[in-house]
Amino acid sequence: MRIRPQISYFLVITALLFGLISCSKPQLKPKLSSGKLDLTSYQFERLGLVKLDGEWELYWQKFYGPQDFKRQLPQASGFIQLPNSWNSFLYQGEKLPGKGYATYRGTVKLPQSNLMLAIKLPPISTAYKLYVQGELLASTGAISQKKGSPEYDPKIVEFTNTSREVEFIFQISNHHHRKGGIGHTLRFGLKKQVYAYQKQINITTFFLVGSIIVMALYHMGLFWIRRKNIASLYFGLLCTNSALRLLTINEYFIKDLYYLDWAASLRLEYFTMNVGVIPTTLMLHELFPKEIGQRLILVINIIFGLLTAFVLVFPAEIFTQSVAISQTSILLLGLYSFVLLSKSIARKREGAVLYMIGYALFILTIVNDVLYNEDVIETGNLFAVGIFCFIFFQAIILARRFSNAFIQAETLSQELNYTNQNLEKLVEDRTQDLKTSNTKLNRSLEELDASNEKLLKLDKFKQQMMGMIVHDLKNPLNSIIGLSNHQQDPRFFENIHQSGQRMYHLVMNILDVQKFEESKMQLQVTDMRVEEVIREAVEQTNYFIQGKQHEVILHLLPDAAIKADREITVRILINLLTNAAKYTPQAGQIDIFVKDEDDLEGFYKILVKDSGVGIPADQVTNIFNKFHQVDQKKLGRVRSTGLGLTFCKLAVEAQKGKIGVESEKGKGATFWFTIPIGKLMSTDVQNGRHPNSQPTKASILQALNNEEKSLLVPVIANITGLEIYQTSKIKEALVELKSSDSEIIQYWINEIEDTLFAHDEKRFQELLNIIDQ
Repeated sequence: MRIRPQISYFLVITALLFGLISCSKPQLKPKLSSGKLDLTSYQFERLGLVKLDGEWELYWQKFYGPQDFKRQLPQASGFIQLPNSWNSFLYQGEKLPGKGYATYRGTVKLPQSNLMLAIKLPPISTAYKLYVQGELLASTGAISQKKGSPEYDPKIVEFTNTSREVEFIFQISNHHHRKGGIGHTLRFGLKKQVYAYQKQINITTFFLVGSIIVMALYHMGLFWIRRKNIASLYFGLLCTNSALRLLTINEYFIKDLYYLDWAASLRLEYFTMNVGVIPTTLMLHELFPKEIGQRLILVINIIFGLLTAFVLVFPAEIFTQSVAISQTSILLLGLYSFVLLSKSIARKREGAVLYMIGYALFILTIVNDVLYNEDVIETGNLFAVGIFCFIFFQAIILARRFSNAFIQAETLSQELNYTNQNLEKLVEDRTQDLKTSNTKLNRSLEELDASNEKLLKLDKFKQQMMGMIVHDLKNPLNSIIGLSNHQQDPRFFENIHQSGQRMYHLVMNILDVQKFEESKMQLQVTDMRVEEVIREAVEQTNYFIQGKQHEVILHLLPDAAIKADREITVRILINLLTNAAKYTPQAGQIDIFVKDEDDLEGFYKILVKDSGVGIPADQVTNIFNKFHQVDQKKLGRVRSTGLGLTFCKLAVEAQKGKIGVESEKGKGATFWFTIPIGKLMSTDVQNGRHPNSQPTKASILQALNNEEKSLLVPVIANITGLEIYQTSKIKEALVELKSSDSEIIQYWINEIEDTLFAHDEKRFQELLNIIDQ
């Protein structure tokens, strides 16, 4: 049976972990009870060291020495459970604060006297004196009832018991750390056993530190050689920080290398806890960028960067309060990372399984250390083992990636050698492939040209179909408008009528824009009063203006006349008035001015001014473009110009005028156009006929010559018999006359088209009967 590599790695590291944790002999666990421990039947040689755990006498806010207990036994504040800080001890119904001072006392009965004994002292917060058998054997820092001097100095205290009962008295003060008292286990036994235990700790710690430093140097060297592999740098920084942390916790070996006072060593301990998260997450992002996003990395770096700065800036009595935040953040990050790593495993990312195994072991040791330091469990700090397992698996992942890279490089090198040896043949094969590809490409280009030609034909057909659809659409609109005008209740049908008018103007805008662009629009230019044109436009938009309660004010020139196409000019004004009414706030004002054009002689200038939000300066130049829209972001809507303003521009320029707009944001917009000046009295008026009156049959017959009649007769014959709503067929019949240079024939064609637009059957039949057949 073949064992997968991931499982074999897991078995090796599990065995190593188990060996590091379980290298000591199993032993019984006698404990102090009510401040006393009976070891009279305990065999040190066989059973090894004793943990002085259990109930110790506690004298809160008192410093008692050996003499005080010889004269009279003082009243104890209670029995405190060790190992544990005094913060969790209930005294007079309340938990003790971290800062204060106290005396611990415990007695141990031994199997015999004159034994060469020793006690292993852990770091004690934050200053203490130890009396054994009435003698002061150890002191760290300076105890005090108010301030004192803190220090951490784990040590071994040797002594020989002169009697079978040994008394231990600790005088402890803490005015600098969040926790006080004896938070770690006291180990007691024969001198040689204690030193053997210390030797085991030294060997294990320096083995781990040395291994981690070697890994750090190796991977930093890899980064120095190949700068693109930044994951090696992050891993090297993680290893360096981990080695430094191992030297600053538990035994504080850092002091054997360089002297640091209590505050500096504690600051370094907290610093390495916070700053180590940053290279860890950065490396995680480099290994699994799809799962560990850039935003998450940024948030984590900010949080732990601030925690690191907090430790560096503030004194110990303040920055030690941040340990709960750091521990909680690390645990939450660990849990969230498990979720992300599970995704990477599901997606079969390279190295995800190995990383999950090492990360799981590391997080378990972190959880253990947090619970141990918070006096929840009594296992001891396992950070050294956890970080070694984590780093070991990271090293395997990076080594596998380097190995794969080297394998890939070797494969590429072999392929390159093969290519060099067979270059001539490869070039020949590639040339043949290129020729084949070129032939296929030419064939594809020919097919593409044919497809393009078909698309052009389809596009032309689409335009023709659009024209036919729009022409056929206006007929039912005319019917709706006509029907609504004959109803008895105008209030009920007013909306139908006005909606039909709006749809009719929309259709006419589409038709006329197309005609102007194709230069097929024929204008019916006559003289007319400008006041009549403006009032007609106002009347046709009155339903929309009244709906928004606007006030329209006219500023006209008396007896002003213009020379223009009446219907086209009215529709220009309707479009401008509709825009003005649409974008003027409720109950606003719209002004219409007629002025003499100073810059262009022979023209009037007509202005439509609204009191709306105005048009941004960068949009003014494009506002008359087809389908252009102005975005009014602050209003939360789009100011649509559609085809209306495009029609206005084409229609004004077709009448030899100009059009423009002036606008200031927040102060409305003024649209203006120029139009030729006309005369009130035309030749037609003098003869008693209005310029817009329809020509009679006799007048058209009189104007036609024989050649023109010969052109009209077959066309009229084709149209006769068709209904007026058959717009498409009628338009097809008129195509034959479009090329004629005769003005009267072009006039007749325009009259026919106008009857189609107006759905005027009577006028349609009159135009068909102008020539007797």
